[in-house]
Amino acid sequence: MIPDLTFEDFQRKNKTNSEGTVMPTVVPIITGDFDIPNEGHLSFYNLASITDNTTVNLVLNFFDGAYPGTVDKQVRDDLYETIIPNKDAEIPVAPNFSH
Repeated sequence: MIPDLTFEDFQRKNKTNSEGTVMPTVVPIITGDFDIPNEGHLSFYNLASITDNTTVNLVLNFFDGAYPGTVDKQVRDDLYETIIPNKDAEIPVAPNFSH
């Protein structure tokens, strides 16, 4: 159950027409206070294309995933173009929650 004050804070912060305001204020309320790596506004240029490269690379406003070092090296190697969206070694891999 969500405490009343948390819900009221969410409602207050969500009263905006600007995505630029929602991203840093509302999304953290939704994602919670967990140690889950997240990033945003990065090109997913390393993923294998499912459209035969007829579309542009995906750029999400926000995504989270796993710390790269927590995924077994063999899994990272085998699924390189499936779970590693960008060659930057510091960004989350196996992205799941996104906005």
